[in-house]
Amino acid sequence: MERVLVVFQATESKTEGLALGFGLGAVEGGANIRLRHLDGSGRVSLQHQGYGRLKLEDIAWAEVIGVGIESSESVEEIHSFLDQVRAQRETDPSAKKLAYVFGGAASADSVVQVKEALSTVGYSLVGDDQPAEEELQHVTAVGRRLAAS
Repeated sequence: MERVLVVFQATESKTEGLALGFGLGAVEGGANIRLRHLDGSGRVSLQHQGYGRLKLEDIAWAEVIGVGIESSESVEEIHSFLDQVRAQRETDPSAKKLAYVFGGAASADSVVQVKEALSTVGYSLVGDDQPAEEELQHVTAVGRRLAAS
């Protein structure tokens, strides 16, 4: 897959690091990437700024979406992202797309909600082999594998 979108919901640098690791793996696998942070409020303590605002064009462009989740609860940023995914899929429902959800506990409401929503609109979910505690090396390897597929 040549086009990978990495979106993440985070207020701290751990989930940001996982998102960057996933993106790095995708680049190592030969993909072009776009990084988008889902919180534009300025209340975050991240290492980098300027990821850009998520747009429908980003979702349409991507063949793979990596979604990093920090919050265990469903938050406004996640709802907004999922609304954009649903809207984009209505315009092109037949496109084959993959998604990988990382960060947070696998049973967290926010993670379950994102996986269910992506699956419902036709994304093929990958990465159910993720360890209980997400590791940078793991998400980097998944990003590399998805880009090379």
